[in-house]
Amino acid sequence: MDKDGVLGDKYAVEFILLLSEGTKMESEFKRVCSNYYAIQKTLDRLIEGGYVERVEIKRSRARHYDLTEKGFKVADQLSRTIEVLDSLRC
Repeated sequence: MDKDGVLGDKYAVEFILLLSEGTKMESEFKRVCSNYYAIQKTLDRLIEGGYVERVEIKRSRARHYDLTEKGFKVADQLSRTIEVLDSLRC
């Protein structure tokens, strides 16, 4: 599924989980990472991997991103895994 290892990138999982909340403007990724270059690199790799897509919003100059179907599946599995891990904490 993740042939090029993009899900192992430093911010990839956090970006996918953030996007599971809905479409986000590029600036909203600064909640996870303050480095613009790292944000762009990670988003580009997630797009190349088929997890994220850039969406056009009318009357907005900002870049917006959303999960693809593949990205939503990964986000769902990540959320489930987090729930299981949280339930194991004492």
